[in-house]
Amino acid sequence: MTAPVGTAPELAAYLQRLEDRISQALNPQGPTQLFGCLKANLPDPVSNISRAAWVSDTNISVISDGTHWIRQDTGAPI
Repeated sequence: MTAPVGTAPELAAYLQRLEDRISQALNPQGPTQLFGCLKANLPDPVSNISRAAWVSDTNISVISDGTHWIRQDTGAPI
């Protein structure tokens, strides 16, 4: 995206960096870092279906099935 004519150079550079970051998020070229949190702070699994997280205090990854966060080491709800 080209910044409009007359845009301050600092703003144009910021907008370019923002566009680059959005493009990376929408089109990853490899593994991405998981959202990390404590078990007690996991967000609602209902609103995060098919999303992954890293539970730092138990050292496991989890994926929401829409009802529970599912441990990837045992397949059990956390």
